[in-house]
Amino acid sequence: DDVSQWVFVLARLDSPTVWKDRVERGDLAINYGAYVVRRSQSLDIRNIDLGTNNPEMNLVTRNASAWIPDVYFRLGYHKLRFEAEALVISGSIGDLNDLSPGITDVSILQIGGVGRLNYLLADDDLDVGLEIGTASGDQWDMNPQGLTNIRDGLRLNQDPARDSTISSFNFDSDYLVDLILFRELLGAVTNATYVKPSFSYQLTRNIKFTAAGIVSFANVPVSTPGNGSLWGVELDGDLSYNNAKDGFYAGIAYGIFLPGDAMDHPDGLGYDPTELGDADTAQTLQTRFAVKF
Repeated sequence: DDVSQWVFVLARLDSPTVWKDRVERGDLAINYGAYVVRRSQSLDIRNIDLGTNNPEMNLVTRNASAWIPDVYFRLGYHKLRFEAEALVISGSIGDLNDLSPGITDVSILQIGGVGRLNYLLADDDLDVGLEIGTASGDQWDMNPQGLTNIRDGLRLNQDPARDSTISSFNFDSDYLVDLILFRELLGAVTNATYVKPSFSYQLTRNIKFTAAGIVSFANVPVSTPGNGSLWGVELDGDLSYNNAKDGFYAGIAYGIFLPGDAMDHPDGLGYDPTELGDADTAQTLQTRFAVKF
């Protein structure tokens, strides 16, 4: 279970206070960074119950290695804000036979990125934004087929002749894009390209309303439950109350997700007859209260 890693970092990142001061003065503020990782692992432990087995008797030769370059850029000028990050995971795994029989000499090529543009209007009370993100996907289904959440299944190749590259990239689950699709149904941004226009308006000093629409497409349709290209369309709204002085925060959020053909269970893909059909609309209503002391 030992993993060796070398990390190279080159960055210029202003503190939040310095950044805010530079932008408010009207200066062109630019930050950037590169975070490059070289990672390798020789041995691994099989997926076993450590309470009943001796780990040293269940070592496997993994022979895995990868290069992971990650680049970041941020620009601020007057009312304009722009941020972008992109990364690639490129490498290989010598043996996955213990997880998927017959799978050896697997290559890795995963790509992810996101860009966000914001512009302030109406004395800075109105924030209009556009975000576009993408995460690569694999050529095979979740195991068992029909599952979508990355926490519930294992996406490994079951057919070495079809594809020997692991391409599915997952955003960090804490990077929140919406209320339903990526947060609940998929568990993270993965095998998707999404476009998210949004706006927020500061109604009063403490009350803000935010709304967003998210259109999400599957980068690799064959690995979706319905072999479709559209994950769906989601509309989210949020009304929040923030009183930092007294340490009290509250809010209510509502989201509705209109699924596309990627979420369906059509005939001819091996589903149980009782599971066939088109995906239904999903909705969520959430409230929150917090007191800081």
